[in-house]
Amino acid sequence: MPRGVKGSGTPRTPKKSIDERIADIEKTIEAYKKQISELTAQKKALIEEKELERTSELLKALKETGMSTDQILELIKKNKETQ
Repeated sequence: MPRGVKGSGTPRTPKKSIDERIADIEKTIEAYKKQISELTAQKKALIEEKELERTSELLKALKETGMSTDQILELIKKNKETQ
């Protein structure tokens, strides 16, 4: 059974030194740190956006009650005192 011609295919590249491999790993780590930082900023922005939406929903619901701001605050204070 033929096994192919020896030496065919891509030539081997010399092994990297330990220092080169360490440097490659450090570059990879830095790239991931940058990506994590960007994702964390995106997450923070989304959390803030969600909070604004919830605040808007709350304000809308409060307005729909027909109560004044003072009445709503008093109601909240009374509820807090009974807990």
